[in-house]
Amino acid sequence: VSLTSFPPTNPTFLCLDPSSGAQGTADDHRPYLFLSDTNRSRILALDSRGCLLYAITGSGAAGGDFKRQNGLYFDRTSQKILVCDTESHRIQEVNLSGGAPGRVIIKTPPSHVPGFLALHSPSKRIAVSDIELKCIHIYSSERILMHSFGSKGSKEGQFRKPFAMVWSDSGILFIVDGGNMFVQGWI
Repeated sequence: VSLTSFPPTNPTFLCLDPSSGAQGTADDHRPYLFLSDTNRSRILALDSRGCLLYAITGSGAAGGDFKRQNGLYFDRTSQKILVCDTESHRIQEVNLSGGAPGRVIIKTPPSHVPGFLALHSPSKRIAVSDIELKCIHIYSSERILMHSFGSKGSKEGQFRKPFAMVWSDSGILFIVDGGNMFVQGWI
């Protein structure tokens, strides 16, 4: 699939709606893939063939606006996308079914720079990688910071570029560290 008809200027992250199916279906106008186009402060929604359906755009401070967003996570339960709005120091929840464009669910301190995230579906905890402090912050289902772990470095428990993350059903958080070229698992 080529993105030449709407080339993103800096595609940083994408997430998939696995419930929509990888094959072209009768419902081909349903979003299947969401791509974060960071330089243009937008999220592109693509169908199963890679065709652009719509863009969620806006550069600014209002809910649904982004300022160099990075990580995306599609929550199948709520049918919403969680977005790391990096330069605005916040995590937003974007409603895909219309209505309000988005709302801030976590506002991080200015010293925290959210890069990527993962949702643990059973507990609704959110893990957020901090690309400035080189650590991971864990937020409760009430979106309160529970704890942080990790530091800058190249040893076990340290990160250089923590970005992609995924929770297992049993609660293990796997973190890809692109700077150290390894994956760590945390309980």
